[in-house]
Amino acid sequence: MTLIGYARVSTEGQDLSTQVLALRGAGVEDRHIYTEKVSGKKPRPQLEQAIRTLREGDVLVTTRVDRIARRLSGLVQVMEATEQVGASLRVLDHGIDTSTPMGRAMLQVGGVFAEMEAALIAARTQEALAARGPGQRGGRPRALTAKQVADAKTRIEKGQPVSEVAAILAVSRATVYRAVR
Repeated sequence: MTLIGYARVSTEGQDLSTQVLALRGAGVEDRHIYTEKVSGKKPRPQLEQAIRTLREGDVLVTTRVDRIARRLSGLVQVMEATEQVGASLRVLDHGIDTSTPMGRAMLQVGGVFAEMEAALIAARTQEALAARGPGQRGGRPRALTAKQVADAKTRIEKGQPVSEVAAILAVSRATVYRAVR
């Protein structure tokens, strides 16, 4: 029996180390840990590779249900793929092991909640976007107003060093360069 680990985060800025440490703690060897930084909505080649690696008696180990799939249908596909080769799935944070009937049932219930959570997040995001007024853009506010940008351009055209203009406006030189280009 080989333990095959799978860890996933949704974005490049997130960290896999907590999941990898948990997999190691469960007995998964580093050479059997598959990781990726990709949204659950996109194809996950490392998960597919981990599943292809499974043999009879092996166990696919992950930390949470939502690392495997965001929707119940995706979770069922992974469960079926593991069962086809005689392997099982273990979810550490929930104590779920599909080698038992109770474990399979619990995993499906967990999958329903993962799908519901994803739908709630999507709904909140849409509500937040709709709450903005027309013509408003998302993200961080601009560092300089249009008047400050015009002032910066005038000062630079008159020969004042960019570093001085940046100091006057209390922004970095890079911000001044971006604003006046």
